[in-house]
Amino acid sequence: MSASAAITFSGTGLSTLGYSAWAPGSAQYVAASGSTPAYAALSTPDAGLGPNSGDAAVFAQGPFGKLSQVSMSFDIYSQSGGAGNQPYAELWVVLPDSNLGLILNMGGTQLNDASAIHVVYTDQSYWGQSLGSILNDTYEGVKYGDMTVEWVGVGIGDWAIDDSIGKTANIDSITVSPVPEPTTMIAGALLLLPFGASTLRMLRKKRMAGLIGVGALALGLLASGGSAKANLIVNGSFELGGFVPNGDNTMDLPSGSTAMTGWTVTTANLAWIGPGNPFGLSASDGSYFLDLSGYHDNQPYGGVAASTGISTVIGQQYNVAFDVGSDVVYDTVSPSVQVTLNGNPPTGTFTAGPIASVHNRWETFDFAFTATSANTLITFQGVGADNQKYIGLDNVVVSAVPEPTTMIAGALLLLPFGASTLRLLRKTRAA
Repeated sequence: MSASAAITFSGTGLSTLGYSAWAPGSAQYVAASGSTPAYAALSTPDAGLGPNSGDAAVFAQGPFGKLSQVSMSFDIYSQSGGAGNQPYAELWVVLPDSNLGLILNMGGTQLNDASAIHVVYTDQSYWGQSLGSILNDTYEGVKYGDMTVEWVGVGIGDWAIDDSIGKTANIDSITVSPVPEPTTMIAGALLLLPFGASTLRMLRKKRMAGLIGVGALALGLLASGGSAKANLIVNGSFELGGFVPNGDNTMDLPSGSTAMTGWTVTTANLAWIGPGNPFGLSASDGSYFLDLSGYHDNQPYGGVAASTGISTVIGQQYNVAFDVGSDVVYDTVSPSVQVTLNGNPPTGTFTAGPIASVHNRWETFDFAFTATSANTLITFQGVGADNQKYIGLDNVVVSAVPEPTTMIAGALLLLPFGASTLRLLRKTRAA
C-alpha cells in the first residue's frame, strides 16, 4: 500500500460518520469545546470475547479502492482504562459472495502492509500475519488485494476472556490513503458532482471499474475539504447488527427493537432478511434487506427510524434515496413506503411500479429536503392494502446537496467529454 491523496475525517467531519454502539452513548460524536477538539467517543466495559462483551466503533463508508491500494490510520486525543483493550483499525472488504469481510489490526493506530492483522467472517484463518503477506492469497478465487474496501473505521474491545477491564478512547481524526493520482481524483470528483448521490449509487451497482473509483474519490475529496459526502445514514443497507436468524435466515423484529445498528423498529413487526432465504428474494445493495410487512401481512405494517437522527445544518439541502422492493410472487398490488421527517406530516408516499410479472424487483426513489434543525429524524413506514405480503426496503442514502457554484464547475468540466459521456451517465440512471 502506498499513501497519496489522503482523506482525513476530523473536526465536524466526524459528525458525518457512522457510529455503532453496544449501548446508548458508547459510540458518539462530541463537538469541539474551547481548546478541546471534536472527537468520536468510544467506550466499552469489556468488548469482544470478554465476560461483559460490548463493542463500539466509528466508521466511514466508501468505496475507497482496492485493498492493495488503501491504508488507514487514526489519532487518539485521549484514552483511559486497561492496556488489553486498545482501539484498533478496521477495514471491511467486499467478498466474492457480496458479503463483507473484516480485517483488524492487532495493535497500533495504523493499518498498512506491515500491520499484523486478524481476518474475520471468512473461513480462512489469519492471525498475526502481515497484511502485505496475504494480498496475493485468494478467497473464493479472488485475491484479497483486489477486493474493494467498502468501510473503514476504528473499534474498541478487549479480546481476553478472563477479565472485565473497561476502556474509553476519544478519536479525533481518521485518515484513509487511497492510491489514485490527485489529478484523476479532481477530474473524477468534478465530473460526478452535477449528478448527485444517485449517480454514485448506480455506478457502484453497475460495478463499472473505471467509474467506481471516481465515485469513491469524489466522496473523499469532499470529505477532506470539511464537508464529507459520505452517507449520513448509519447502516443504510441494514448489513450491521445482531442478526439472529430463524430457519428462513430471517429475523422477526418487534416494534422498539434496536437489533439493527443505527435503526429502531417502529409501529409493528418487520422482517430482517439475510442471504440464502427461501423466498427467492435478495438485497439491492449488500446482503441484507427489510420486508416491512413482516410475518403478519396486514395493517399497520412495520417501519424503521434512524435511531439517533441525522446531523444536519439548518438551511442546507439534502438528498434522500432508497430502494423499494416488490415481487409478483407475493403481491398483486404495488407496495408503498411513506417517509416522514422529524415526526411531521409525511414528506411523501413512494409506490413501486405495476407488479406485472417482475420477480425480485427493486426501484430507486429519491427526494430533497432543506434542514430546519441540527438533527433530523427520518422514518420509513410500510403502507398499503391489507394482505400485503412483501414491502421491501434497502439501500437508504442521505447526502448533502453540493453548492450551486460547485455544480456549475462540474457541469462545465463535462463539456470537453462530449455528448457520449452525458449519454453514458444517463444510461446508468435508467431503471
